[in-house]
Amino acid sequence: MMAYHIAGLCFSNQSGLTFVHDPAMVALSFLIACAGGFGALEMIERARGSQLRAARSWQVAAAVTLGVGVWATHFVGILAIQKPLPIELAPLTTFISLALVVIACAVGVLLGFVNQPTWKHVAAGGAIIGIGIIAMHYVGMAAMEMPGPLAYRPGPWLLSAAIAIIAATTALLVAHRLRRKWQRVVAALVLGGGICGMHYIGMYGAVGFFPEEPSIPATFSRELLASTVAGTTGALILLALLLVAADRREAALFVAAKRAEAARRMARRAESRLAAAIEAIPEGFILLDPNDRVVLCNSQYRHVYGLAPGLAAPGVKFETIVRFMAETGLYELEEHSAESWVADRMERHRDCDGSRFYQTLSDGRCVQVQDRRASNGDIVGIRVDVTDARQREAAEHDRQKLAALGQLAGGVAHEINNLLQPILTLPELVLERLPVDDAESSEDLACVTEAARKIRDIVRNILLYARKQEPQLTEVDLVAELRAAVSFVSDLIPSSVVLRADDLETFAPCHAAANKTQLTQVVTNLLVNAAQAMTAAGSVTVSLRIVSVSSDEAVELGVEPERDYLAISVADTGGGMDEAVRAHIFEPFFTTKPPGQGTGLGLSVAYGILRSWQGAITVQSVLGEGTTFTLYVPLSRPAARPQPTVIGSREAIAA
Repeated sequence: MMAYHIAGLCFSNQSGLTFVHDPAMVALSFLIACAGGFGALEMIERARGSQLRAARSWQVAAAVTLGVGVWATHFVGILAIQKPLPIELAPLTTFISLALVVIACAVGVLLGFVNQPTWKHVAAGGAIIGIGIIAMHYVGMAAMEMPGPLAYRPGPWLLSAAIAIIAATTALLVAHRLRRKWQRVVAALVLGGGICGMHYIGMYGAVGFFPEEPSIPATFSRELLASTVAGTTGALILLALLLVAADRREAALFVAAKRAEAARRMARRAESRLAAAIEAIPEGFILLDPNDRVVLCNSQYRHVYGLAPGLAAPGVKFETIVRFMAETGLYELEEHSAESWVADRMERHRDCDGSRFYQTLSDGRCVQVQDRRASNGDIVGIRVDVTDARQREAAEHDRQKLAALGQLAGGVAHEINNLLQPILTLPELVLERLPVDDAESSEDLACVTEAARKIRDIVRNILLYARKQEPQLTEVDLVAELRAAVSFVSDLIPSSVVLRADDLETFAPCHAAANKTQLTQVVTNLLVNAAQAMTAAGSVTVSLRIVSVSSDEAVELGVEPERDYLAISVADTGGGMDEAVRAHIFEPFFTTKPPGQGTGLGLSVAYGILRSWQGAITVQSVLGEGTTFTLYVPLSRPAARPQPTVIGSREAIAA
């Protein structure tokens, strides 16, 4: 039979001595192969989740672990040979076989795990690793010192080489896809079987041509050397697995820390957005913990009660805030002492069933209070300053009441007006039939006629108040008419009363759809009433200003919003009026004058006139200080807006 020599290897189909192996060492070599494969797969999995530099380090470590595992499998497999002779190994050649497989594994792994690997990279990497394993195996076989030549049968040799390349390529391919540990364990068992299969099929194809009884005795213990190599390799693989576990734990801690930091950032962002939203709401908001300490309080809450930021800061007891409010006179305590009021308020606060109640502050403002306890024991408090809303409600109620009174009075006046016609006509007819010398009867009839005419005037005023009669409106220069009315009234008021109307001399013309006679009637009535309100010396001031009424103010006044109005104010320094009087001041027949000195229709008629012009009239009064009536007359054309100038010792509006 012929023999072929290729790359230092002898291939022949001649029969010779075959090798017999120790089963225990064969099993040990299989365990080493599986352990090396599992360690390499674990490191490759760590490389997948690492940055580029760390990933390369893990890939190199995986290659070293795999290479050492493959070499140790081969080495123990060599030591497992029992027959035909004891084994002696050349140290240098054995070391070269180790270096070959480690280098081949490193190159193959790095090539198979480039940034964006393709099947070509995987196939090339697997081929390099497979060739390295083949080279390691046959260089290791060459390290055996034997008394005769060693040949290889081509069939088993080719099969072992194919197994090496296929197993290496498959290992790289599955390493890209494995995500779970049990998958890596199964893959390691398959890889270990492939490594052992390659080695022992290669050994099956090896035949020796030397005597069956060797002349060279064994110089070392196979078992001891195999245990040493297996222990060293196992320690190396165990160290690699410990490093993987430590890095995985560190990575998990790092990821957990990152997630915790992200969660904290999200929580801070959510808290910031919640705080900004709470700060932006128009209501006062306060959040208390189960121990009644402030957690969060917006600026509107502090504004409602006029609190300094430090007083409602987080951690402050709610009772401290309530006690401060009571002791500083913020609340109307009525007959309660500050201590008893605080006790009552805290008892109501602890109930916090979500019901609403109202607090009256010492400055007259009204605050709606609502406290509700959350499921975790926190207390959410809402405070709303409802002063303006209540004033608007009161104004609307007054308008509705006056409208109802006007409707009633108008109906009554209309019926009376129908009955007045014969009362006014018949005395004149009777007077024509009386003898000329009947002076007494003529005087009596004249008294009846005069009384009937006064009743007619009252009825007309009532009808005007009730808007049963629409006035004739024309384009009027309000400022000019006001000058004429003030000039006329100046001769009617006592000399002890000073009438000031500086604005009328400098104010630009303002035109409106009005009735000259009615304007004179309203202004005259206000000026005369103001003069009569002062029992001693005083002053009456007429001032003008142009205003643009906002939507909220328009609702309160009952006028059209976003429109220019001439505001005519008549202010006196008389005794003023209390709230009870002010509430009824525009009602028909209501008067504060002694009996016989007034009909009580002047202001109610003024109210009706302004309403017929789409305007309004308001009153402000402080008992003991004086009263100010303001007429709002809608302008029919845009007016030049004057700038404030100082005339004498006070500010006026100049044209």
